[in-house]
Amino acid sequence: MLLFMQPFPMGGNRPVIWWLFEAGFLLLAAWIAWRRPGRLERLAASDDALRWLWPALLAWWFAQLAFGLFGPGLALDANGLAQETLKGLAWIAAGFSAFLLLRGNADHRRFALLLVALGGAQALLGLVTYNNHRMGIWGGQAQYFFAATGSYPNYNHFAGLLELCLPFGVVLSVALAREGRLWLSFTGLATLTATLAMAIALPMSGSRAGVAAFCLAALLAAPLAARGRRRADAVSRRRLWLTLGAGIAVVAVGLLSSDLLYRFATRGGHSIRPILWGDLLGALRAHPWLGNGPGTFVDLAPLYKSWLLPMRDYHYAHNDYLHWMIENGVPLALLLFAIVGAAWARLARYVARGEHDAERRLHALACLWALLALALHGLFDFNFHIPANAALYMAILGVGASIAFGWRRSRRRRASAR
Repeated sequence: MLLFMQPFPMGGNRPVIWWLFEAGFLLLAAWIAWRRPGRLERLAASDDALRWLWPALLAWWFAQLAFGLFGPGLALDANGLAQETLKGLAWIAAGFSAFLLLRGNADHRRFALLLVALGGAQALLGLVTYNNHRMGIWGGQAQYFFAATGSYPNYNHFAGLLELCLPFGVVLSVALAREGRLWLSFTGLATLTATLAMAIALPMSGSRAGVAAFCLAALLAAPLAARGRRRADAVSRRRLWLTLGAGIAVVAVGLLSSDLLYRFATRGGHSIRPILWGDLLGALRAHPWLGNGPGTFVDLAPLYKSWLLPMRDYHYAHNDYLHWMIENGVPLALLLFAIVGAAWARLARYVARGEHDAERRLHALACLWALLALALHGLFDFNFHIPANAALYMAILGVGASIAFGWRRSRRRRASAR
């Protein structure tokens, strides 16, 4: 419910919404730890994710807090430091809660249905308001009249949500078609409708980076889907290829109904981002090791912005990785990338092995596809600084970890039984 409702009040992008949902995720994680201590103990004894992934992320958060308290960040913007560190802890809590609560195939399917419902609702809202020229009814004054934005003020963040939800719609449609329920049940028809709505709304968002990241993530996942250790897995490989191809195809259909191709052709060379990134490298060079402090970017940007940029404030670097390095320092940022990258690698190995239950492998593919898509989009925007999208990303990471790390545990059990 927290994940479903967070994007609707202005895309979860107002401070009061941040505080409410941060409190919700932290309380949820605390409730799980309090009510299910036995489950935590059992998983801690056998699950690698509980042994190193979540402790590593929590240790990174403590390091971020320490660097912020003893670096220049506390004097520069104490309120920004408090907000950023609390947000980071809340998003770790969101991923950890999803990891503990969503363990089996039935749980993974319910999670996929939740994301399809969320993405479908946002896509339909974006398409209806765009076609009726009533953008901004959820997010205040409309800023982008050429794009569908759903309940988000910014079309790139609307696209970011669809990048996270659409892979699950494609995968769930394939799974339901395999069961013969896609056309003969309410769940199947609703899933197909929501998936098509998301596929059309993603290009209608006008986000060039969003569409490119979604398709490139599918192409990166394709070699993993093609691999398999047994001939008997050929049918599963064909399904995975079909899933990836269907995802790209439905987005291609959406491209024909939008002006995104025109934006690619006419606006690609007029982006302010390269100028902004060049200016912000000065902030990175000033404090490359310890960073300038979490939450301080909004105070630093005016000091380094050149006259070539418009006279307006930039609260984000439009590159999440550069933003993190400026605030937290290069070593701490690289440590975070390494921790999350290790979880990606484990999930990628799970998809590539081809030795598992077909439905679990499809859910793992959807998780990997969504994680890669938003990570690629982060090179050109700041979706990870939008609370609704960041929380959803961490929840998907938690579900992916429960699949991939659980597989490693089951392999050890089978080996010991022999």
